[in-house]
Amino acid sequence: MSQKRILISEDETILRIWLRQQFKRQGYDVLEAQDGEAAVAIATSQVVDSIIMDIKMPKRDGLAASADIMRQRPVAIIVLTAYGEAQTVARALEAGVSWYLVKPVEAAQLAPAMVMAQAKFQEMMALRKQVASLEDALALRKLLDKAKGILMRELGLDEAGAHQFLQRLSSQQSLPLKETAERVIVAANTIGQAASFQ
Repeated sequence: MSQKRILISEDETILRIWLRQQFKRQGYDVLEAQDGEAAVAIATSQVVDSIIMDIKMPKRDGLAASADIMRQRPVAIIVLTAYGEAQTVARALEAGVSWYLVKPVEAAQLAPAMVMAQAKFQEMMALRKQVASLEDALALRKLLDKAKGILMRELGLDEAGAHQFLQRLSSQQSLPLKETAERVIVAANTIGQAASFQ
C-alpha cells in the first residue's frame, strides 16, 4: 500500500514543524508550503491525499488557495483558523473545504479530523458526480427531443415512431444514440442552409 501524502500549508514555522512531526508519526509523507501561492503550486502539480491549510497566510489566504485547488485538482482540505465564527465557516464551505479546526490544535484532534475530512470529501465528490450525471442525462434528452422533432416534421412520424427510427438508425450505423441524434440535427441544418441559398 502506498504511503499517504499530506500537504501542510502554514506560515507559522513552529506550528508547521509540529504538524509535520504529528503526521510523520501517523505514517504520512509530508509536503510543506509557507504561503497560499506555494500551496496551490504544490497541490496542483503533485499528488496529495489531503491538505492542512491555515486561513491567514501571506500572498494568498488559505480560503482563496483552497478554492483554486478545488477547481483544479480536488482533494480533502482541513483549514486551521483562529476564528470559529459562522462567517468564516461559511466561506470555508464555499471554498470546498471538507473540515476545519480552531487553533490551538491538539494532537488528539488530528486523526479524527482527517477521517471526517476524507468522508466529507468523498461525499462531496459523489454528489458532484451525481449532478454531472443528471446534467448529461438532461442534455441527452434535449438532444433526442430535437432530433425526434426533426424526424416527426420531415418524415411525418409520431414521437414513438421517431424514437424507434433513431434507435434503428443507431443500431444500423453501430453508433451511440447521442451521436445518431447529433448527425440527424447536423443533416437537417445542412439541408436547411442549402435550401436557403436556392
